[in-house]
Amino acid sequence: MVDTMARSAQSLDLDPATEQLYDELLARIVAIADIVPSSRVTIGPLATHRELVAVASQALTSLRSRHDPDAAQQLIRGLWPTNTAPHAGHSWWSTPLGRILAHQAGAS
Repeated sequence: MVDTMARSAQSLDLDPATEQLYDELLARIVAIADIVPSSRVTIGPLATHRELVAVASQALTSLRSRHDPDAAQQLIRGLWPTNTAPHAGHSWWSTPLGRILAHQAGAS
């Protein structure tokens, strides 16, 4: 399922930051499904794929359309809810998604 969904994201020609956010969200859904196999996040692959593409696209469009440090911080907290975001200077911040979040959050 995961390989199929990852290939599907690539086939949509998403920009690199949106594809990266899609991958980050997918990794978290897969982790939850592995921990709690009967959880409701184990919905069909197509529905999950469509939802993740929509969420990732909407989040990046929103971040790019306006300078909103709060929105960037909210996404950072969502990706690392236990306050374990990569430290400043970590290579993650030089990724497509990392650069956008760092810029919007005022970290660069």
